[in-house]
Amino acid sequence: MRVLREWLHRLWGALRRNATDRQLEGELRFHLEMAEEELRGKGYSRSEAARLARVRLGGVPQAMRDQRGWPWLDDLRVDLRIGVRGLARRPGFTATAVLTLSIGIGATAAVATVMNGLLFQPLPVPDPEELVMVAQFDEHTAEFPH
Repeated sequence: MRVLREWLHRLWGALRRNATDRQLEGELRFHLEMAEEELRGKGYSRSEAARLARVRLGGVPQAMRDQRGWPWLDDLRVDLRIGVRGLARRPGFTATAVLTLSIGIGATAAVATVMNGLLFQPLPVPDPEELVMVAQFDEHTAEFPH
């Protein structure tokens, strides 16, 4: 039960941002601004100082985000949001993609149903082991016709 509670807690934390996350982001922003200010005092341009400050901070923001919960879930949320926005911008492409996927899924399901009935299920006859195949032997080629 404890494992389930911890799992649900991590899932909930990954799905929503809480006050701690906002506080950490504010602190990181403060450190970035301080590093930028220090670099600008040394003569760097505004854009170069911002880039160097981010390089100095390294992967700290990413590591903090990874500690919050499940990073792949956050990445999935962002990717889905971007994908849905892109599909909403191009309704013609969206309709074509949905139609193509539905035809493909329908055809795959139909083939799987037929193959299941023909190959994997026993024949619907009372005694399938008594079935025989009747074929004519071709003497000229010494093989059964196909």
